[in-house]
Amino acid sequence: LNGAVKWTARPRNACDVVVELLARISPILIRFAKEESQPQSMALEPSELRAVGLSEEFLEFSNYCAELQVVEVTSLKETDKLLFWLNLHTLLCLHVQITVASKVTPGSVFKAFSSYKYTVSGVLVSQVEVEHAIIRAHSSRPSFFASALFAPLIPKWSKSDSRMQLCPYVPEAIPFISFVVCQGLASSS
Repeated sequence: LNGAVKWTARPRNACDVVVELLARISPILIRFAKEESQPQSMALEPSELRAVGLSEEFLEFSNYCAELQVVEVTSLKETDKLLFWLNLHTLLCLHVQITVASKVTPGSVFKAFSSYKYTVSGVLVSQVEVEHAIIRAHSSRPSFFASALFAPLIPKWSKSDSRMQLCPYVPEAIPFISFVVCQGLASSS
C-alpha cells in the first residue's frame, strides 16, 4: 500500500509520522461522509469509501505513507513502540478498507487484512501481522474451542526472527487490547 513511491528524504520520528498520517486521513474521511451520517456515526458506506479511494487527496495521502518505509522503530522506547504500532494498526485498517471498498465481501475481509501491506522500517507487514505478530507478540494464542481452526491463520513470529526487534516488549497481556485493535464497530444508536 505504501510502495508506489520510494521515500528518499531523511526519516523523522516514527511516532510523529504515524500521528501525522492519521491527522491527514481524518479530514478526507469526514469530507466524504454523507451529511446525515456525521452526527451519529462516522461509518462510511462502500460508495463513500470508493469515492475516497479515487480522490486526489487520498492519492496524496498514500504517497505520504511512503515515509513509513524508512522510519526507525527499533530505537523507540517500549511504550512509544506500542503506541506507534497501535496507531499504525488503525491507519492500516483505514487504508485497507478504503483501498478494497468495492471488492470486499464478509468472507474476504481476513484475506484483505492479510494481503495488503505497508513497508515499515524496511519490513513488509500486514494488518494481521501488526495485530498478532507485533502488538500481541508476547501474548499467548487464544484458547477457545475454534482456536485450532484459526491458529494456522494467525501469524506469530519466532523469538529468533529478526523482525521481533520491531515488537514492543509487553511482559503481560494488555487488558482490553481487543477493543483497541478492533477493525471497526457499528453503533445501534
